Amino acid sequence: MNDNETEYQLLEVNNPHDKICRKALDKKKDAVKIINRILKDGEKISENEIEKYTSSYISDELRNSESDVVYKLKNENVFFLIEHQTKIDYSMPYRILKYELNVIDSVSIDNKYIGKEYKYSLVIPIVLYTGKEKWDAKLDLRSMQYKWSKYLGQELSRYNILDINEISDSELLEEKSIISKIMLIEKSKTEEELCKNLSKIYSEINNNKAIYTKEEKKFLNKATGVLALNILGEKKAKEILNNINVGGDGDMLAVFDMIREEKLKDINIGRKEGRLQAKIEDIKNMLKEKLPIDLISRITGVSEEEIEKYNKLK
Repeated sequence: MNDNETEYQLLEVNNPHDKICRKALDKKKDAVKIINRILKDGEKISENEIEKYTSSYISDELRNSESDVVYKLKNENVFFLIEHQTKIDYSMPYRILKYELNVIDSVSIDNKYIGKEYKYSLVIPIVLYTGKEKWDAKLDLRSMQYKWSKYLGQELSRYNILDINEISDSELLEEKSIISKIMLIEKSKTEEELCKNLSKIYSEINNNKAIYTKEEKKFLNKATGVLALNILGEKKAKEILNNINVGGDGDMLAVFDMIREEKLKDINIGRKEGRLQAKIEDIKNMLKEKLPIDLISRITGVSEEEIEKYNKLK
């Protein structure tokens, strides 16, 4: 277990849109906002009551996921698994079951001894859905299982769904957290709605400077740049971001340019790798036809030494 707070990091460019919520939820301040939405009224918890759960026994699948985070309630055998989804996943009950068991297993291994009075961990799964269509996947595995008339069955792997389409814009705007602002941006369905929401968000942020830290504002700028680029495309996104008051530091446009450049770089690398692979296939085909190596070298521009390597592998 590790309760160290991590700073909001510069968004990585590989699938940056999918990583935004994960990076926000890595902060307890934002994660607790999501957790409290599914708890009983009057039974809310504070960020000081939770800690990140990073057991060495957590599977690589869960640890390396770009959309899952796990928190533990301090001094309690209670865990909160938060899964972020941008698209509806109809296999969610099964996935949640695997994740729940993974957390339970990691705790059981840590404790080693399981006796008659042992209590397995309570894992509370929360799916934070930020897609455009209303979530209509089943909420538990039993509803998806084959039915047998001689057996009643039992509830299995039920999760809590937080669908942004069910949360009002005003509620997301008024909630004092970065994750709620990101959810509101993701909820925007049209260019006009996105522009209006961005204007409201930055007005709210600028009017409550004491509430939001410098690091949070910086992260929001970066997230906004990524989301605007993803939703609007390069030309329109830059035009709109130029006209939004983000505090005058130019950070949003700077990260926008960085993301654009990295995307172009990735495209060029992909094209280069594609051309290289095509050239390798051509060389292999020429070798099969028993063309002289010096001729293949002149045709492809690849050295005779390199071609000899492919010749030995064929």
